[in-house]
Amino acid sequence: MQYHDGEIIISPKEIHWFCMPASIGEEEKINFLKIDFFLINEARKIEEINNLLKHRGEQSVFIFNLDKLFIMNNIQEHDYLEAAQKLANMIIANNASRVSIVHTIMIDPKLESIFKKREIAYLEKSYEGRRASIMEDFPGLINNMFTKDGKPIRAFLRINLYPKTIYKAEIKFANQETRPIQCLLKDISMNGLALMFQSKDDLSLFNLRNEVKVQVFIPGIIIKINLAIITRKDEEKFELAINYNIKDEKMITEESASYMMKMIYKWLKDVVDKSVVAPPVPTLE
Repeated sequence: MQYHDGEIIISPKEIHWFCMPASIGEEEKINFLKIDFFLINEARKIEEINNLLKHRGEQSVFIFNLDKLFIMNNIQEHDYLEAAQKLANMIIANNASRVSIVHTIMIDPKLESIFKKREIAYLEKSYEGRRASIMEDFPGLINNMFTKDGKPIRAFLRINLYPKTIYKAEIKFANQETRPIQCLLKDISMNGLALMFQSKDDLSLFNLRNEVKVQVFIPGIIIKINLAIITRKDEEKFELAINYNIKDEKMITEESASYMMKMIYKWLKDVVDKSVVAPPVPTLE
């Protein structure tokens, strides 16, 4: 997935989950997003799957809940093998076996053979009501699909806000009682953000590896980052980039981290729906 209109450039791993288990709620989706997996629930007929496989992005993964897929397509038990064969052939025809996972509660050697002999990952396990199992099983499988020289390829996600969306911010040293410097938020990701300064004099106060505090003022909330490290300084553009760990409450407050994840998740969802040109401001429900 890639969308660029002056506001957002994104490329997390897209997980197209056909008939996603009901046990996956907003909390699970956000937890997946923290590790660069954006879950998309797909409710499609089997014949519609081919087009999605054909036009997949470089970071796309496909998970098929075989049981619910059969139910949604009104496939009777005596036709299970034929339908499974059709699905497997679609996956192979689109060179998608490496990025596909099939799971089912059925224990059927013939069904299993259809997918395994084509080297399509196949799990005989129920994930309804088993949130822990979902987080245990799928991230590792998915990461193994994206490796280079034996190392995982890390996806990235960055929302470019400026100039279409302007949020004020302020920055100061983390361990010194100094006045905060006013600036603007340029872009934001799950592990960092970039700030724009009004003058070179303000920028000159900071250097690489400095530990800083940052506050971003968004309508309805202040995102508070209590500890971050300066990782980039651009003196021509008057910009600083800082990094933090969104899972570390010493670096970013729990409320701010939760809000940020909800904002990013809802924006990504809207991008998939092709319905926004500016980031929404979600409520902290």
